[in-house]
Amino acid sequence: MHRFHLTLAVLLLTTAGCDLIGESGTQSESGELRSGDDTLDSGEYVDAYTVDVEVGDVVSANLRSEDFDPYLILESGDELQVDNDDCTTGDLTRSCAAITAVESGTVRVLVTSFEPGETGDYTLEIETEGGEARPARPGPGGRAKDPAQVAARR
Repeated sequence: MHRFHLTLAVLLLTTAGCDLIGESGTQSESGELRSGDDTLDSGEYVDAYTVDVEVGDVVSANLRSEDFDPYLILESGDELQVDNDDCTTGDLTRSCAAITAVESGTVRVLVTSFEPGETGDYTLEIETEGGEARPARPGPGGRAKDPAQVAARR
């Protein structure tokens, strides 16, 4: 329960700043969710990017797609996960979130969809304070989305 409140609080505080993405330090990636990609435990296709960080670095991500309902998951260590379905209520083409690294190492930015089986092209912008984004593949069995959090945002 504590993790849910922390995630929700971070989500509410950070999604408002998504429009700041695009300043210096931003890396843009184009990709495609497609059949055969790795999947989350809940069945959605997933592409992953990692960012090298130090404790306290902030990683912001902005995901856009006209082909599927984009969904972002940002992970810092084993302690913190921030999810976002829509930047604004009803905007099914854009997802944005930010996370502050809780430990030095990497932050994982997972690009996925709201529903299993959704595919298509996307553009991802990652802005960091100290780290550089680089393409990566998730390990076997990505984390499942928490249905309670998803339902709360719909």
